[in-house]
Amino acid sequence: MSKPFNATTRELLGAFPESWLAYVGIDPEGPVLAIDADVSTISAEVDKVLRIEGPEPYLVHIELQASADRTLPRRLWRYNALLDLKHDLRVRSIAILLRPAADSGDLTGVLDLRRPDGGRVVEFHYGVPLRRPPGLASAGRADPSPERGDPAAGPAGRCPRHGGAPDRPSDRCPARPGDSGPPGW
Repeated sequence: MSKPFNATTRELLGAFPESWLAYVGIDPEGPVLAIDADVSTISAEVDKVLRIEGPEPYLVHIELQASADRTLPRRLWRYNALLDLKHDLRVRSIAILLRPAADSGDLTGVLDLRRPDGGRVVEFHYGVPLRRPPGLASAGRADPSPERGDPAAGPAGRCPRHGGAPDRPSDRCPARPGDSGPPGW
């Protein structure tokens, strides 16, 4: 089922994929291609999938969330697995929360599913770069706490702690200080 923001946000992701990758701290080693995001084998469609070409191609799956959804981590995991199977490439999944109402408060970046006996089923890592994207905060409702970044810092690519745009991709501040993400990402 299509949600009110889906068409607009998918169009924005498709029109400016490099800007969105820079916003979430990804510096692609090659060209970026927006590819088919339909995983309709189980009636599911992700917001946007970008293929990063380079020595080891991979996919970046970006899910834009406008309202709270406690199933988001499991949906990201499902989409990740379906995209991996469809394209035979590893997938980096990222959730971007478009407004404060999208933050259910329990998005840790890790989905740890266990059986009743405590045995691990899967440990899935996903990105949640900022709780409130820069430039999208409402006036007078900014939350500049260090662990969430400064939502009033301006356009994507700006460092919330230092203000200006980085000179090189390696100068970018992490989306959440101290959060380097899963190994290899």
